[in-house]
Amino acid sequence: MRLAFDARTIGDHYPGIGRYAHGLLQALGERVSVALYDPALKETRFGSGGKRVACAGVRSPLAQLQAPLIARSADLYYSPYYLMPYALPCPAVVTLYDATPLKGPGLSTMGRALYKIANRLASGVAKKVIVLSESAREEMAEIGVPRNKMVVCPPGLPDRFRPESARAIAEVTAAYNFPESFWLCFGSARWHKNVQAAVLAAGAEPLVIVEGAVREADLPALYSAARGLIFPSLREGFGLPIIEAMACGAPVACLPAPGVREAAGGAAMMAEDMTTEALAEAVRRLADPAVREAKREAGLEWARRFTWGATVQAIESAL
Repeated sequence: MRLAFDARTIGDHYPGIGRYAHGLLQALGERVSVALYDPALKETRFGSGGKRVACAGVRSPLAQLQAPLIARSADLYYSPYYLMPYALPCPAVVTLYDATPLKGPGLSTMGRALYKIANRLASGVAKKVIVLSESAREEMAEIGVPRNKMVVCPPGLPDRFRPESARAIAEVTAAYNFPESFWLCFGSARWHKNVQAAVLAAGAEPLVIVEGAVREADLPALYSAARGLIFPSLREGFGLPIIEAMACGAPVACLPAPGVREAAGGAAMMAEDMTTEALAEAVRRLADPAVREAKREAGLEWARRFTWGATVQAIESAL
């Protein structure tokens, strides 16, 4: 089968989706015949896999003409993003994530309508729709994505996500001038990331907040160095940093949010409810050495089930 892989979101502008797409592209390896990329997009993580062909960006109308031409010899087109070509010469598979843009501030009435339309268009032209969690499937069904097309396939983890050596940890913490002992949080200014809750939950203890300024290769050592990951997000399609942290031996404190519960399983220190106070209590409990070690071991065991090989196999079985 000749597979055309839309890699135009693998770049710094799409941190979460780009990392998912990069991991899947690497896992597919030689199955990929051609990979579309956006030459205007700054990226640092593009991996090998098939022939690279330049294409206009996902938001460019020109891509609706270019991408079908590039895919004309393909048997299947894969897109990791809802903004995809809608008149393809071959069957397509798309990954959709969640309805977060519709749940909070930021989008106008027109923007909300366009988001729904674009996701429905993508699911309409796709043979199958991949979602990362059961909660994501429910959310996408609510905005009109057909349930019978959706298949839940959680993401995998690259092999490099594992507990790092003391030397690697020392090198990374020195390079970024991080304190010797700290809690870790990944977030941004977007409303659902809820970073302020992590600040309050950490209290007087050092907290490192990462907004994409860390090299991908340094992430395992960063996770390994942390006392634990505070994941305060109010909603996610899945919550990839949770399993990354666990795989590196960092215990996790998080809110019982949609998508987050499925990523964390029973291995995280889950807050009792969605309040900042409950998250702070989860962090306090995780600060106990015996509790932290128990959650560390539980997290290592839980994270082992998330492999890109299993993800690819699940996607192939769904086709």
